[in-house]
Amino acid sequence: MSTTVVLELGIIPESLALSFTSCYFVVDMVDCILRKDFMFLFHAVISLALMLGSSLSPVHYKLHSYHKGMLTEGSTPMLNCWQKTKKKIHYIFFFALFTIFRIVWVPIFLSQTWPHVSDGSSYDRAVIYLGYVWYLLQLAWYVKMIGILINYKEEDEREKNGKTD
Repeated sequence: MSTTVVLELGIIPESLALSFTSCYFVVDMVDCILRKDFMFLFHAVISLALMLGSSLSPVHYKLHSYHKGMLTEGSTPMLNCWQKTKKKIHYIFFFALFTIFRIVWVPIFLSQTWPHVSDGSSYDRAVIYLGYVWYLLQLAWYVKMIGILINYKEEDEREKNGKTD
C-alpha cells in the first residue's frame, strides 16, 4: 500500500508522517554538513522547506501536497539496495523508479497543483516555485545517472580489466 493511500485513509496520521520526515531531513542536514556534502545538503534543505511549507498552507494541506510529494521517495529503497550491492540490475531498477517518481511524477504533480495556487497567496506560489527548484536538482542528478547507466560496469568486470576504483 502506498504512503499516499495510507495517509489518505488516515491509517497513519499526517502529523506522524510529518514528524518522521522532519526528523529525517534534520538528521540528513547534520550528516551532510559533517561530510561537507553541499549538494545533498541543498537537497535536504529544499526538501524540508517543501515539506513544512506544504503542511503549513491550508491550500496545500487541502490538496494533500505533502503526501503527494512524498511519492518522490519511492525510489529511495532501491537506491539503498544498489548502494549496498553495486549490481547493475539494482541500478537499473533504481534508475527506473527514479525516472517514474522524480522525473515523470513531479511535473505532473506541480502542473496539477498550480491552478489551485496561481491566484492564491504568494506563500502558496512560493512552495510551488521551490518545487521547481527541487525538480531542477533532480534533472541535474538524472543527467549524471544516465551517464552512469551508459558506462556501468559490474564489480567483477572492473576487476578483470585491472581497474579497482
